[in-house]
Amino acid sequence: MIKKLLQGFLFGIGFMVAVLLIISLLNLSGISFTNESKVVNSGASEAYKDKTDWRELNLTDKIEKTSGLALLRFNERENKYMAAYVEKVFTNDKSVKLPVVVGQRIEKSDYYAHEGHLNNRNGVLFIYSGNPPKKMEGAYLYNDRLVGLQDMPLNLFIEKFKALSDN
Repeated sequence: MIKKLLQGFLFGIGFMVAVLLIISLLNLSGISFTNESKVVNSGASEAYKDKTDWRELNLTDKIEKTSGLALLRFNERENKYMAAYVEKVFTNDKSVKLPVVVGQRIEKSDYYAHEGHLNNRNGVLFIYSGNPPKKMEGAYLYNDRLVGLQDMPLNLFIEKFKALSDN
């Protein structure tokens, strides 16, 4: 009986040593079992932090920090497929070059319309900040109102942006 107990005890110790060795090897290769996160790509984490900070801004601050806008409109294709194209581009400074141009197709903004959405979702406004500009937000337009930005009318948003650009 004691012999079986000792065998089980030795097996347990051997098993624990094997598990510890495996964990050590995984940690050496960069895989961690702790709550600490390792930054692999600082550019990606910076972009995430920028967008997180952006979301916390109020609407006035967002407009003030905006360096460019790209207005997308939809063209209906077959089966109510709505294809998005850049209709207008606005910048607050001639040195700001947005990564989109008028007439460019933006496939990520395409969608299939259904019933009531066919007529009232009529565009997307991409908002860029900084120079070089980074896309910070995309707001859908429903009847030319920015529903994600306090339901502000598109024309008012552009007016406020242009007013700040003139100063």
